[in-house]
Amino acid sequence: MEYIFLIFFIPIVSFFIFSIIYLIKARDNVLDIEKNENIVYNEICGGEFDSIGILDLFHNNLKAVRLTLYDNFIIISYRKKIVLKYSDIIKLTTSGKIAQDPFKPSITWKKFSIEHCRNDISNRINLYLSDCEKIKSMIEKRIKN
Repeated sequence: MEYIFLIFFIPIVSFFIFSIIYLIKARDNVLDIEKNENIVYNEICGGEFDSIGILDLFHNNLKAVRLTLYDNFIIISYRKKIVLKYSDIIKLTTSGKIAQDPFKPSITWKKFSIEHCRNDISNRINLYLSDCEKIKSMIEKRIKN
């Protein structure tokens, strides 16, 4: 009986461990466009996108997304990479508190939504950040310039 339990338990746990490792490595990969640029702001956060897949369930529950602001563009890096120019952004919205980060229960995440005019990337970009207003003001300054 114990062997049957182990036969099912070990592969399931292994899948979750390897999935988390994969998502973290994919998040931290740097694109060529980023290599010689000045980082204005960087945060590791959760996120929600249009993509469909078993691994996408982890993006909003784990810190599986990297948001990096540069002088001329934004990188949203998760399993996929989004390069978004400030001129592509139509609207930024923030909403109230959402579930706490399971790894740091003292931090309350808020939802930060980005609407844009591009058709080649996710229509829905929702990021779960600790200080949405700060990031919103940083992006709005760059949109106006």
